[in-house]
Amino acid sequence: MDILVVDPEAEIRLVFFVAADQVGCNVQFAESGSEALYQLADKPDFDLVFAASELGDVTAEAFARQLRQLDHYGYQPLVFLSSSDESADLVALLESGDDVIIKPFSQQVLLAKILAHKRIRSLYKSLETQNRELHAYHKQTERELMIAADVFRQLSANSLQQLPGVSCFMSPYSVFNGDILLLTRAPDGCLYFLVADVTGHGLPAALCTMPLAERFLELAVTGQPVGELARMLNRIHVARIPPYILCAAFLGRFEPATRSVRYWSGGMLPALVVERGGSVRELFDSMHMAIGGCEDALFEADEGYLELGVGDRLIVYTDGVTETRGPSGDFWGTEGLMATLAECADDDALVESVMRRMTAFRASPDLASDDVTLLCLDVDACLAQLADGV
Repeated sequence: MDILVVDPEAEIRLVFFVAADQVGCNVQFAESGSEALYQLADKPDFDLVFAASELGDVTAEAFARQLRQLDHYGYQPLVFLSSSDESADLVALLESGDDVIIKPFSQQVLLAKILAHKRIRSLYKSLETQNRELHAYHKQTERELMIAADVFRQLSANSLQQLPGVSCFMSPYSVFNGDILLLTRAPDGCLYFLVADVTGHGLPAALCTMPLAERFLELAVTGQPVGELARMLNRIHVARIPPYILCAAFLGRFEPATRSVRYWSGGMLPALVVERGGSVRELFDSMHMAIGGCEDALFEADEGYLELGVGDRLIVYTDGVTETRGPSGDFWGTEGLMATLAECADDDALVESVMRRMTAFRASPDLASDDVTLLCLDVDACLAQLADGV
């Protein structure tokens, strides 16, 4: 342990020399504040500083301030040696420093102070070391998460094909998204889409999406019914994912020739249809259990069927949309979403308008509590672009 003693009195320096020898410390001396600050700048690793309250060339308050302004300063206990025992003087010194010893003092008192602050300094250095190790670990973890995030983003980018008449919004609660939004076109021209919400947030939830996402894209191009696709995804989920993780999902197949959607939904909130003129209706009350909620023998693959009229738009979303909280803690809710869809029904960029309203309701991004995903299928736009060969 290295100690710096700043005091013009030779007797004081001698007492410190003897005390330091007894506790096995190295001690250096300075007679003025400026000399001490020079030494502190040159040797940043002093463990403990004792300084007279009256240094002549600098006040105790200024000395303490300049010590803590040094670039290397972390925590070096500063103990003042006071010739005054007045309460006001001692309080002023304690406001600037970490401790006070009143002159004259005995060798035993000095030794006790050195040992006490030695323990404090040792604890600080231990915490400093742990903090460096934690910082290094954080950096390493951050690099690993960035790599993982790039993998997930690549999967998402490959899945979210630019398909006519479809607009989407996705906003993860954290770096990783526990929601799934996949779009692909089958060889027969039908559009398959999956909107899903896996239990939880972040990396654990995102990891559970990968088997389902990859398998859905493989199966969709075969042109199978969405109920059977859901059954196959359920088998994969039950086989690979822990039973306490479920996946609420909406699988749809849009058939341009008939302007119809065949769909399977499990554990999801009602999909919505925005009609020309602004009326909004719910597509269903409830259908099936979420994927992963039962074994294959109990799985229900029944599909729903919907014919979409001129100007209709189908809205599928996860509960992160409706469970968005306002500043007062109230939910936006399905009612808020439906009201907003009705108000924005004539907007060409319907999804962007709805998300702006949702963000305004939330008031602060810090109030986000879940992943947010919304898909809009605009039938007329889809058919028009398909007719143009898009």
